[in-house]
Amino acid sequence: MFTPMSTWTELYPRIQNDPRYTAMLGQPGSSPLELFWDEIEQLNDQVYKTRKLLESCMREHRFRVHKDTPLEEVVRFASEQCKDVDMKHMEYVYRQLVVKAERREEEEREEERMRRARRKRRAAEELRLAMLEIEDLGVTWEEERPKIVLMEAFQELDDENEAHRVFDSVVAKLHDKPESKLRRDDSVRKRPRSPAIDHEVVSAENAQETQPVSAPGGHSSDLEEGEMLG
Repeated sequence: MFTPMSTWTELYPRIQNDPRYTAMLGQPGSSPLELFWDEIEQLNDQVYKTRKLLESCMREHRFRVHKDTPLEEVVRFASEQCKDVDMKHMEYVYRQLVVKAERREEEEREEERMRRARRKRRAAEELRLAMLEIEDLGVTWEEERPKIVLMEAFQELDDENEAHRVFDSVVAKLHDKPESKLRRDDSVRKRPRSPAIDHEVVSAENAQETQPVSAPGGHSSDLEEGEMLG
């Protein structure tokens, strides 16, 4: 009548008019509800013991239940390999094993996701360190890509979009470094000037040399015509 999965709300409509049930109401001792939960607890204890015996047998024979393992396969294994297992509660034991398998597989997927993320971060960092050797700060991703794809870190990263992002980040960082600014300034100073610029510079210097120098008060320092030296 009871199973380990039974609930009071399922049972009560079936017994509420039963004379045995009504006779117990108001009597000293345990109530019908308390007796019901005592029975359910005993059944669950039996299921637990059966499951532990089966799991021990599964470890011994390297049998593993997955979330999609059919009940029939578990029953066949238990009947053939685990003589001490009570088959009466096998359906409920099976349900618990499947729940544990789902939880275990979810944990394994999460662990694998975290391992991949760690490998990706490590590969991205190694790729970044390799890219710090770039000297031509004007190089583009398309120009540098043939070299980058041959790097071991790129193969480990296995994500071209992420590699492109790392490249852009490295180039931007190199542009902001003081030594890169000095290199750019030196390259500007060393760049040859055009003849037109040189002509303008010479003309400006000649104009400054021929311009009269003004004395204090706004008067010219040259003697005006007809003025005598004192």
